[in-house]
Amino acid sequence: MVTRTGARADFEVFVAVCSPRLWRTAYLLCGDPAVAERLLRAGLARAWVRWARLDAPPEVVVRGHLVDAVLRRWTRQPARLPARRPAPAPAEPVPGWSRLTTRQRCVVVLRLVDGLGEEDVADLLECPSRVVEAVLAEARSVLGPGDPGPALLASADAVEQPDLRHRLAGVDEEAGTQRRRRRAGSLLATTLAALVVAAGLVVVPGLVRAGSTPVQPLPTPSVPSPQLTRSATPVLLLGHRIPSLVRVRGVPYVYSRSEESAPGAGSLRVVLGAEPRPQVLAWTGSRGREGRVRATVDGRAATGGTGALVAGTVVSPGRPHLVVVKLVRPQPSARLGLAVYRSAVP
Repeated sequence: MVTRTGARADFEVFVAVCSPRLWRTAYLLCGDPAVAERLLRAGLARAWVRWARLDAPPEVVVRGHLVDAVLRRWTRQPARLPARRPAPAPAEPVPGWSRLTTRQRCVVVLRLVDGLGEEDVADLLECPSRVVEAVLAEARSVLGPGDPGPALLASADAVEQPDLRHRLAGVDEEAGTQRRRRRAGSLLATTLAALVVAAGLVVVPGLVRAGSTPVQPLPTPSVPSPQLTRSATPVLLLGHRIPSLVRVRGVPYVYSRSEESAPGAGSLRVVLGAEPRPQVLAWTGSRGREGRVRATVDGRAATGGTGALVAGTVVSPGRPHLVVVKLVRPQPSARLGLAVYRSAVP
């Protein structure tokens, strides 16, 4: 291994120490050594590209990429493998392993091999903790009595991994590819934004479903949230002036629709249909009665706030989502509002 200083040295130490067990996780999830190495290199490259800006431990970031990649690979390609069928494996490390679904394999590996807690597994799978417990119970009923963890660990350790030098070289190559894609995406977003400005795009506000009346802009400006970029066409939601265009991590999102709760309801539940593009959520309480707001997306806690105006939670595309917004201390006449934005980037 070529020695480096600073961030590169830290990254190489991380790869040397953590990549063997991360490869083991990838292999047990997909059952193919070559595929496991490709998934691992992609996850390590993602961590290296964002090394200076990571807001979580790098091992958590890479493991999350592995789980997401495996679930996406074997649940979104029905022509190659049915969604509820497990990933192919050359041999069964434990009896009944081939009869498990991909999600069941993920829970078994993460809980019984990697030793993660229910909350950590729930975060990786984007589901409530009780779902993790139920999936593990289903998997145990298929695998039979006993702890399959040691047998799975022995099966993975028996497979030879690539040496560290080749792994790092592959990670650097993948990192270069990811950087080129990011530059191309940034250039496309900049070009689209310039075209929008040049064409004088006007976004027509949607309707607030609760009242079935068009939202109207306020005559006087207000101070925007620092997470929002104001456009020339504001929208009124429960007395708050919200923009029709927001930017989250440099990506533009345009206003799509709004929802409001009944007075004094204390919570607002909204089902978002499956969309081909990511969405961003912004929520608020009644003006002057905002209180403290808590929001969840599919059971996972989203960005919190005072309820005055919070935005920045990105909702992944391709599947429906349940959004629940609650006031911590609801007042009799207080209401809750939710604004939904759709990605302006194809």
